[in-house]
Amino acid sequence: MVVIIVGMVVIVVSMIVIVVGMVVIVVVVVMIIVVVVMIIVVVVMIIVGMVMIIVGMVMIIVGMVVIVVGMVVIVVGMVVIVVGMVVIVVG
Repeated sequence: MVVIIVGMVVIVVSMIVIVVGMVVIVVVVVMIIVVVVMIIVVVVMIIVGMVMIIVGMVMIIVGMVVIVVGMVVIVVGMVVIVVGMVVIVVG
């Protein structure tokens, strides 16, 4: 009789251990998935950052070109003013 009770207790304990083991496995798998997702997010953020840097550099270059064009327009305007004044004086 005692042997039967001990056997049943051992079976119950082993079932509990199996359940705990399955829970641990599930937790580990979930943690691995979370880590993989975090890695993907970090990689995406790095790519976005590089794109932003490239866009910023392009914007800086465009700004410099616009400044140069503006200076050329100012010089041309001044030349036109001088020419106009000369024409007025000559005229």
